[in-house]
Amino acid sequence: MSNKKKKISPLKHGLSGMNHHHDPSDPNGYVDDGSTGDHGYGDGTMYGYSASNENYGATSSSENPGGAGGLDPNDPDYLMNTGAANNQQQIQDALDNQATMQGIANDSYDAFANTQFTNFFGNLQNPYAGIQTDFQNLGAGYGNVADGMRPATAGMSSVMEDMQLTINRDGTKSYVARPKYQNVYADAQNVYAGAQNVYAGAQNVAAGMGNYAAGAQNMYAGAQNTFAGMSNAYEGLQNQFAGMENAYAGLENQYEGMENRYEDMTVDMRAADFQAQQGQQQRANIMQGLRGAAGSSGIAGLAQAMAGQGQLQAQQQAAGIGQQERQNKMMAAQEGARIDMAQRGEASRLASQAAAGTMQNQAMTRQGAAQLQGQQAQAAMANQMASRQGEMQAQQMRMGGAAQQQQLQMQGAAALQGMQFQGASEQQRMQLAGAAEQQAMMLSGAAQQQQMILGGAQTLQNQTIGAAQTLQSQQIAAASQLQGIEAQSAMQNQQMQFQGATNAQQNAIAQNNLIAQGAWAADMASAQGAMDVQGMEFGQQSTLLGIDYANLAGANEAVQMGYSNELAYAGLEQGVNMQNSANQQSGQNNFMQMIGMALPYILGSDKRLKKNISKIGESPSGLNIYSFEYKDSKYGKGLFQGVMSDEIPQEAVVQMDNGYDAVDYSKLDVEFKQI
Repeated sequence: MSNKKKKISPLKHGLSGMNHHHDPSDPNGYVDDGSTGDHGYGDGTMYGYSASNENYGATSSSENPGGAGGLDPNDPDYLMNTGAANNQQQIQDALDNQATMQGIANDSYDAFANTQFTNFFGNLQNPYAGIQTDFQNLGAGYGNVADGMRPATAGMSSVMEDMQLTINRDGTKSYVARPKYQNVYADAQNVYAGAQNVYAGAQNVAAGMGNYAAGAQNMYAGAQNTFAGMSNAYEGLQNQFAGMENAYAGLENQYEGMENRYEDMTVDMRAADFQAQQGQQQRANIMQGLRGAAGSSGIAGLAQAMAGQGQLQAQQQAAGIGQQERQNKMMAAQEGARIDMAQRGEASRLASQAAAGTMQNQAMTRQGAAQLQGQQAQAAMANQMASRQGEMQAQQMRMGGAAQQQQLQMQGAAALQGMQFQGASEQQRMQLAGAAEQQAMMLSGAAQQQQMILGGAQTLQNQTIGAAQTLQSQQIAAASQLQGIEAQSAMQNQQMQFQGATNAQQNAIAQNNLIAQGAWAADMASAQGAMDVQGMEFGQQSTLLGIDYANLAGANEAVQMGYSNELAYAGLEQGVNMQNSANQQSGQNNFMQMIGMALPYILGSDKRLKKNISKIGESPSGLNIYSFEYKDSKYGKGLFQGVMSDEIPQEAVVQMDNGYDAVDYSKLDVEFKQI
């Protein structure tokens, strides 16, 4: 994990009661001397100071009954002086302990920062690199099983031809194919050759017809625009809302001029004066009590204290009365202000209602006048439109009647002319149709007779050829089937041999791949195990660093508490309380800042250790960012910002010895901090 010597925290040991010391001669580590007692240096001191004397170095003897500093027990200030001296010694001891813890924390941080990591995956080799497969073409020696096969139609002759022997001029013999059948349609004749066109003398019966609509006239030529002289009935309308007045113009601010009933309020100083006197009296009583312990004058001091107590009680009663009077004035001022607000608010509301009523009445009056004026103008326009529309409708009816009459006359002339033309055309068509039908029947009879003769000869010839072709096809099919069976058997045998060789070659390749996969899995498992061990060791060292910084924070807090006790002996109790609170918060913040700078593994990042979890945003890489508190204050007090270990990449999660998860924030784009 690291080439540097590992440090062992003085709080992490397995033997209860053993004393772990920081060896001054070896600044890089700690030693275990096997002795019992508290942690400290090897010189027998506790964190740099001797524990052999309860007074922390103050010696006492018969010659010096006062101990360190020559303090006299008979002195009235003996107790306070002794306590202050002891507190100063404790502060010095706490400072020594603080320096020791600072050195331990610095050593732990140096070890943590100088940790060197090893990449156990860097030297892994590819087990597939040396595998070479010699592929061969297993089908290279196979031939075509159809080579050498004789076609099934070899030697067969066409059923449509006859082979005739011919003697050539050189005396050689040869066979020539001659057609066996004759064309029965060769002598067929065209029976339509003498047909004549019976429509050649047809005449155009519509040649002398005339245009019966040539004299039609435009009946709408004299129509006039009856809407030309209309006038605008809305032209004289006036704006009825022109003179309206703003009824809200004279309203006044009812809240103007209100007085502040609280401006004459005074502060009652009697309670503050009483509190100051009480503090002075308490200090006087303490000093009087210490003096009274030395002699018989304690009775006089007690009497004086009782008299002072009575005076304080009287002052306290007067202060209470003053506080009640001040409260009564405050309530009277509040009630007066409330009554003023109610009266002025009601006056303002009534003024607004009156103005609104005036505005509404004025608007309704103007609106009624405008509506009446609009209705009168609309009625005038409607009457004018009805008169003009009636005149226009009458004009359209007169023109429509004349146009309809002219259209009926033209339709009658067209119908008569059409009937005459249709009669002449029908007569001519019937004459031509009769002649054409007679000629067609004569030609059809001759063609049908010739077709029947040729059809009989063709049918006989087709039947003869069909029988010969059927016989020849059956012979070819039988020869082809036998030849196909032989070729299929040879092909199946060849395919089985090729498949066997292919399977053997693939099995050899699969065997080599399995061996390489096993080697790779073993290497990966070994490297992953080493990485896990390195991660757990680093997490352990991170935990020790956190503990050392926690001890340093405790030492810092002890120093601050010593200074707070010194302030207490000075009598500043209120200052002590405020200083303790500030020092405690400062110590906790300093501790969290040191942990955030030096410790990438944050303990207690498991969701099971947190409460009040709320999502507050997302990181640039899309990780959810939450605010939360720890259920156990040993992990931290207050509100923190961070992630949930079950939502981030697993390479940033480390499982601790206690079963919970820790997070390495150095691998994330999220900052862990206290908010």
